Amino acid sequence: MVNLRSELLYYKAVGNTELMERVSSELNELSSKLSLALSKSKLGQLVIASATGRGRGSRTKVLRELLGFELGSITNYLRNIIDLYSYMDTNELINILKKLHKGTLVFVSKGMGDEVVDKLREVLESNGVRCEVANSRKALDRLRSGAVDVLIGIATYYGILVRGIDEPLRVYNAIFYGIPKFKFDINSRLRNPLFLSLSILELKGKYGYNFSTDLIKLAKRVRRLKPSSLRVLTNALKNELVLDGYLKELQMEILKAIDVVKDAYKELLRSHDKLVIGDSLVINDRKGMYVLIPDVMTYIQASGRTSRLFKGRMTLGLSVVLVDDEELFKIFVKRLSYYLMDVKFRYFYDVDLSSIIKSQINSRCGSSLNERDVSRIKSALIIVESPTKAKTIANMFGKAGKRVLGKSVVYETTIPLPTKDIYVTSIVPSLGHVLDLVTDEGLHGIDVSRGNVRLVYSTIKRCLRCGKQFVDHDRCPYCGSNVFKDSKSVLKVIQKLAQEVDYVFIGTDPDMEGEKIAYDLYLLVKPYNGNILRIEFHEITKKAIVNALVNARSINMSLVNAQVVRRVDDRVVGFELSRHLWDIFGKHWLGAGRVQSPVLKWVVSNYVKYRDELGYILKVKPLKSMPYIRIYVKTKDELNELVKTIENEGV
Repeated sequence: MVNLRSELLYYKAVGNTELMERVSSELNELSSKLSLALSKSKLGQLVIASATGRGRGSRTKVLRELLGFELGSITNYLRNIIDLYSYMDTNELINILKKLHKGTLVFVSKGMGDEVVDKLREVLESNGVRCEVANSRKALDRLRSGAVDVLIGIATYYGILVRGIDEPLRVYNAIFYGIPKFKFDINSRLRNPLFLSLSILELKGKYGYNFSTDLIKLAKRVRRLKPSSLRVLTNALKNELVLDGYLKELQMEILKAIDVVKDAYKELLRSHDKLVIGDSLVINDRKGMYVLIPDVMTYIQASGRTSRLFKGRMTLGLSVVLVDDEELFKIFVKRLSYYLMDVKFRYFYDVDLSSIIKSQINSRCGSSLNERDVSRIKSALIIVESPTKAKTIANMFGKAGKRVLGKSVVYETTIPLPTKDIYVTSIVPSLGHVLDLVTDEGLHGIDVSRGNVRLVYSTIKRCLRCGKQFVDHDRCPYCGSNVFKDSKSVLKVIQKLAQEVDYVFIGTDPDMEGEKIAYDLYLLVKPYNGNILRIEFHEITKKAIVNALVNARSINMSLVNAQVVRRVDDRVVGFELSRHLWDIFGKHWLGAGRVQSPVLKWVVSNYVKYRDELGYILKVKPLKSMPYIRIYVKTKDELNELVKTIENEGV
C-alpha cells in the first residue's frame, strides 16, 4: 500500500489518468482488506518514545496504514536556556570557559573536522582546563564523576555529545565553536528545483545578474508547481530518474539551467566573498563552491543538554555561540526563530554572568521557583473549520504528528505561549457548520405551535454523488443517492478528543457564521469537557494563533443571535419564495434569497411606478421677456391637442 501510494503520487504528477485509476482501484481494494483484517484483530497499545527520533522512511508510512498515525518532529517547548554569542577565537574560548561554572560541552562545527577537536583539547589542557574528547562512553563517565570539567565533540545531530547526556547536576553550559551548519556541494544543491529557482530570482533581484527571460520564466514555473509534482520532480533530479509527460520537459530545462546558474555563481563570487540566497550562504573556497545552511536542530538538541528536567522543573542552562561568520549568524538566528518563539541572543560581555551562574546553581538545588514548571504543560483541543487550516496551524510549530480517527485527520503539535503555559494540542477541522434547521418540522424548522418560537436543528448531510447539502432525510432529496457524509461522524471524533484533553479551544472564523458554529460546537462538546473557550484570529500566522490562545474568550451571544435571526429569515422568506418559484417554473434549482427577494420587489415596483409616470413635457414661452412654462401631459394625443389649442387660442 505504501508503494502504491507513491506510484499514485507519481502518476498524478505526470497526468497519467489511466494508470491513476488502475492504481487507485488496487489501493482501495487493499485498504478494504486491511480494514477488515484490523477489525477482526485485537490491537493493543504501542508506545514510541524518542528524544531525537524523526519520522522518515517507509516504516513510518507502514505505521500510518496499520495504526492510523504519523510521527511528527521534535518540538522544544521546555527550554530554559540563556542564549549568548561572541566571536570565534581560541583565546576567546579559553577566556569564556574560565568564567563559566564547571560542566561545559564544547561543540565544534562539523565542517572543521576531528583535527580541530584534537587541537582545541591540546590548547585547553595547556591552559589548565580539565577536558577530554567525547569519543566514547568512558568520556561521559569521566564528566559525571567530576574527573573532567569540559567535553569536546563534533556538533552533529546524532553525535554522542548531542544526544547521549542527561546530567542536570554536571552539565551547565554549551559552547559552539563555530555556527552548527550543513555544507553542501553547489552541484547537488542546484539539483533541488526550489533552490535553483530561488538562486535565479535572487541572483537577479539582489545581485543584479542578467539572466535570460526564459530562465526567469522557468524559475517562476517551478515555484508554481503543486506540492505533489514538486516532490516527484525533486526526487527524480536527486536520483537521476527520467520522468514522463510535462515534468520530463521541465526536468530537461532544469538540467540545462544548472550549468548557467553555476556559472553565474562563479562570476559573482569573484567580486563577493559570499552570497546570501534565502536562508543559506554560498561561498567559494579552495575545493569549490559550497552552500552553507545553519543546522538549527542540532543547536536546539545540543544546547538542550544544559537544561534538563529535575525535580519537576527545568534547570537553567547557558549556551554561547562563537560566531565564525556574521552573515551566517543572522541566517542562523532567523531560522532558529521558526522553532523557538522567544529566542534572543545577547553579547556575552553584556550580561551579568555572576547572577546567571547563581541562578543556574539554584535551579539545580531546588530553591529556584523556575517559571518553566512542568505543571504549566496542559493538553488542548483546537477546533477550526477547514482541514487546510488545521494542517497549516499545526505545522507552524514544527512538523506535526497525525492521527486518523474515522474519516478525520487530527494534527498534533505543541504550542508554547509567552505566559509560559504550554499546550500539547490536537487540531481538528469541523468542516464548517455541523447543524442546520430541519425542513420537516414546523415552518421549515421553526415551530411556533406552543406559543413560543422553537428552532429544531439536526446534523448536516452532504451527498457524495451530487454534492448537495440536506438535513432531515435518509437519502439525498435531489438525486436520490443514499451515499452521503453526515457531520455526526465529525462530531463523534470531536467529542472523543474533547474527553482526552484539559481544554477545548474553538477557533472558527471570526464572523457571525463562525460564532454560530462555535456555539453549536460548544453545546455539543460541553457534556464531554467543561473547559471550553473561544479563540479568534484574523490571519494564519504563529503570532496570531499564540495571541488568540492568550486572549481566549467566551462565546459572543450577540453574534450568535444575529446569525439565528438571519437563518430564520432565510427560512421564512427565502425558503417560501423559493418553493413558490419551484411550483411556478417546475425547476428545483431556482432560489430566492431573503435579502435579494425584497430588494428585487422594491426595484420592480419602483420601475413600474416610473413607467406609469412617463409622459411629455411641453415648453412654452408666452413672451420673449418671460421664462419658459413647462406643461406635463400623459399621452402623445394630449400633447398634440394642447399644441393645437395654444396655436389657435394662445397661452
